Amino acid sequence: MKDETLYSIVDAFAGLRSVDAVLLSGSRTNDTADDLSDTDLYIYGSPSLPARSKIAERFAKKMELNNQFWETEDLWILKESEEKVEFIYRDYGFVRGEMQRIFDRHEAQVGYSTCVAGACQDFCVNAFDHTGTRPVNLIAS
Repeated sequence: MKDETLYSIVDAFAGLRSVDAVLLSGSRTNDTADDLSDTDLYIYGSPSLPARSKIAERFAKKMELNNQFWETEDLWILKESEEKVEFIYRDYGFVRGEMQRIFDRHEAQVGYSTCVAGACQDFCVNAFDHTGTRPVNLIAS
């Protein structure tokens, strides 16, 4: 994905009052991306489905909105490059609870513990954060 496209998407979400932070995660942040890799963006806050849909219409030629299998997620295929972008919507309360469950109480959940903890601790790059509370900092909270 071109940097300017990524910045435009981040800026669109950053412009929503209901968004606290946007983080880039996954293989694009740790030099393991290849030609088939998608881009993972974690959106911290609670943007409405209509607001998400409006942003998606600007950038995506195809979209699946409001997938609920694991968490609230959207998947786009970009107009200009046909690259996939996955959006995972979380709030700090959810992440704080997961970090306490994993690190304080040592309660694993098959596969998902490493997904949440790894994304927050090792593979996140702040793209926008007006709160100053990077999710990894929630481990000590």
